[in-house]
Amino acid sequence: MRFAKLRAAAILTGVLGCFYALTPAMDGIRGNVVLAASEQAVKLTKAQAVAFAKPLPIALEGYELADLFPDHQLSFESGRSAWTADWSKGEEETEHKWITVDAVTGKLLNYLQLKSDKQMAADAKLISRQEALQAAQQFLKAVAPMELSHTEGPNLYEEMNPYPPQAGAYSFFFTRVEKAVPFLENDLQVTVDLQGEIVHYKRNWFDGTLPEPVPQLSEEEARGRWDETAQPTLGYAYAGEKLLPYGLKQKEMPLSYYYTEKDPALIDAQTGQALNLLGEIVSQPERIVALGKAVQAGSVQKELADYEIREKADQIAKAMFSAQPEKGSSGASTFVSMDEFGEGSQINSSVFLYVRPAEGGKREKRYSIGMDSYGNVTSFSLVEDHAEGTDQDSPRWISYEKAQSIATDFIKQLLPDRLGNLYPISLPPTEDSQSFLFQDGGSYNLLFGWLKQGVPVESLETMVMVNPQTGEVKGLFSLPLYQGLEDMEKQTSGIDRKRAKQTEGEKKTFQLTYFMPHPEWRQGSYLVRREPKLVYRMTGDEGIVDARSGQWVSFTAYKQSKLPGDITDHPHRAVLVQAVERGYFPVSEGRLNPDQLVTRGEFLRILLIANRLYGSMHSYGEEAESALAFADVKESHPLSPVVREAMGLGLVGSDRLNPDRPITLQEANEMGNKLLGQENSAQSFWKAGKTPRLQDALTRADLAVWLSEWEVAAKNNR
Repeated sequence: MRFAKLRAAAILTGVLGCFYALTPAMDGIRGNVVLAASEQAVKLTKAQAVAFAKPLPIALEGYELADLFPDHQLSFESGRSAWTADWSKGEEETEHKWITVDAVTGKLLNYLQLKSDKQMAADAKLISRQEALQAAQQFLKAVAPMELSHTEGPNLYEEMNPYPPQAGAYSFFFTRVEKAVPFLENDLQVTVDLQGEIVHYKRNWFDGTLPEPVPQLSEEEARGRWDETAQPTLGYAYAGEKLLPYGLKQKEMPLSYYYTEKDPALIDAQTGQALNLLGEIVSQPERIVALGKAVQAGSVQKELADYEIREKADQIAKAMFSAQPEKGSSGASTFVSMDEFGEGSQINSSVFLYVRPAEGGKREKRYSIGMDSYGNVTSFSLVEDHAEGTDQDSPRWISYEKAQSIATDFIKQLLPDRLGNLYPISLPPTEDSQSFLFQDGGSYNLLFGWLKQGVPVESLETMVMVNPQTGEVKGLFSLPLYQGLEDMEKQTSGIDRKRAKQTEGEKKTFQLTYFMPHPEWRQGSYLVRREPKLVYRMTGDEGIVDARSGQWVSFTAYKQSKLPGDITDHPHRAVLVQAVERGYFPVSEGRLNPDQLVTRGEFLRILLIANRLYGSMHSYGEEAESALAFADVKESHPLSPVVREAMGLGLVGSDRLNPDRPITLQEANEMGNKLLGQENSAQSFWKAGKTPRLQDALTRADLAVWLSEWEVAAKNNR
């Protein structure tokens, strides 16, 4: 697991924690940090929240204080009593500003602004990066002047960059430096939008005492130890997207060398011992051992009919839980995971509910099972009454090892034909973390990784949640995968680990730094104590080593390539940026190519995205089973999934699609009106500058203007 991915993982687990109600309320104890007695009873009042917000350089005119609540996670991390004030604006509360402060001192800790469905005019005035940097520095001088004086930057250590590429904002992070030694896990983070407004701030700062920056090992001695002990993992790692015709994308999963949180990657500057990213001493890398030998037969998965998916779920419910389907109990869910590139993946699932009637002194139990379109289990949940949670008066928790055994048995029952693809990942939480996690129904969260021909696949994991008192499995969740195991190309390494480390050393700098072991919220719990250390490590570019070619894959360069550098002076820059942020237009090698003509195939893909974001999802008939009705788009055509969805919405339906012919304004208007349920309307979506003629082909810049007006019409049509 890469440094930036470790930092971004908290966002994903925060979503999981909210979804499964895993994050408990807290009083007094904050993990390994015990709040001072004076802070334990601190409760921020609305009057205090207003008073603390008043001197901040955050405009609150027109906003009202809608909510006020303690930030338990930040309190646990920092030892401060942190509270968040939710300021909202508008009758429907479409604009929010969340301000998190230290409840004792009023110091600003976090800030986030959100404006739903924010629209920019085509000719909106946008600021430059230098102007945004000046705004960021001015903000920091007001809210964190002492901390700012102990930083360097911005954006000096890209491996710690917590931000994905953003076409619609400028993001800066200022790294803490003490006595010429950088503290990479400490920084001040600021995001400024293109109109000059601060939209995000985070104070990532350790307030305790740091060890003296006097190492016992010289850099040369430490480098020798690193050469001996550093052990990156060989596995399939996500390396971004490759652009295909029509703006379609293909995710790349090359066989690579990279570091997981358990791999020795650092050298303790005082002892010379090898450390992993959790700050643990590592003498020998952990072996990966599969749960069994069985793997799913066949190399290609086939999508199942709805009734077949239901039958598979029913069989599991009956065999494992003696449960029967609840009448009318089915639905759907979508879970989206975002990564450090601003890309990601999603799982679309059918969800079925089941009930096991009360019998023989046993209470009634209700369950949910989620299945994807191939019949794979994506989620399981024991639907509990909250009152049935853990007994706080007499907490007796099973051990982590016992919970791991229970989770393993559950996986073996649930996925008997995939045991050769699964292996346990041992990440026990600290005792203090257990106290924090289990207080209000929290769970042990046990992880299982996935293998492709015995090789791990980065970030492809299944989590099992176990009740720490009863030992009952409460839930299961599989993180969205970039590519299915069966879809991934089997690859062979052309280099060994020594050569991979040599490549890494050529691209990065070995230096002395402070290091804060990562709190690791992916599993919903802290695995380490937040105690800063003095270490030697590789810094600089973020990336992996392609095991096939031995080449360095720079994620810093890839992130930069996703920012459009060819629209800075374009008259329609604002709506072009907006179109990139919505996912309409891809950016490749730093270019958007605003004057490129848009084909009918690309327009169809874009319009479906716009409909999912803003449309009313009008259905004009059942989704077509195939696209074979088109002479120029067969099932093997890359656009066939797009065409099937468009046919289901009634957008297309003729003998030929002509996907490679440029789209005209008239054709765009016809499909746009049809999607709004106004098939006979002649409404034209264009209000900026000179309107093209109906028969004119549209460029990407033209379409960006058209889309901004279509979005307004779609919102008004809801």
